[in-house]
Amino acid sequence: MAPVSELFAIAVEHQRAGRLQAAEQFYRQILAAAPNHFAAYNNLGVICRDQGMRAEAVACYRRALELKPDFAAALNNLGVACRDQGKLDEAVAWYRRALKVRPDYAEAHSNIGAALKDCGQLEEAVACCRRALELRPHFVELHSNLLYAELFCPGYDSRTLYEEHRQWNLRHAAPLAKSAPPYLNDRSGKNGDITHLCAAPSGPFRQMRDVPVFPPSKDTPRTGRAGRLIPQAPFPHSRGDWSCVKKSRGRRLRCSCRG
Repeated sequence: MAPVSELFAIAVEHQRAGRLQAAEQFYRQILAAAPNHFAAYNNLGVICRDQGMRAEAVACYRRALELKPDFAAALNNLGVACRDQGKLDEAVAWYRRALKVRPDYAEAHSNIGAALKDCGQLEEAVACCRRALELRPHFVELHSNLLYAELFCPGYDSRTLYEEHRQWNLRHAAPLAKSAPPYLNDRSGKNGDITHLCAAPSGPFRQMRDVPVFPPSKDTPRTGRAGRLIPQAPFPHSRGDWSCVKKSRGRRLRCSCRG
């Protein structure tokens, strides 16, 4: 059998590409050979959650934390799983534990902001989202989450919200303008009624999950992303909920940490 590190690298690549069944088989093979591989448990938990097996996902995250109690990715993921089940206080507790381990964990700051927003703690929710954006200023999803949280905050008037949205547009949408495909409609009426020029963006709130990847090489940064950023229209959000995402389902997995 190939070394565990090699099997883990293959499993991660399958997971990045959305081949979840293949990735699951490799992770289970790894755990049969190395039952204390905490990163494999975490990644298997992500796959289980993607496939709707939430109880098994929680069991995998908890097993990963039994093996490595300070594993920030698993702490964050367990918080996501608890929020899925409506256990907001428990989710907040897990996010806080993740931030205690990694104070600069932008995704956990954003996730705790989502949970606090649901709890009605709006000011703290906005502060958490803003902290996430300070840590990752060019991460479009985190910025969208901040704007969405601000909509619920009574202290923000329409002028302030407009300026916040304008800054989002300047930072994220404007740089993509040159690469955007031309519109098929025109204003002459020759092509029928003028259609909407901007596609409706997906739901704004994105819970961020971490998937440990194999040790970095000169060709692989320590923090990489599965999938690619899909340019969105210059409107950062619509009503919706944060969702953990990956490329195969129009979503994205955040990949960090080493196996």
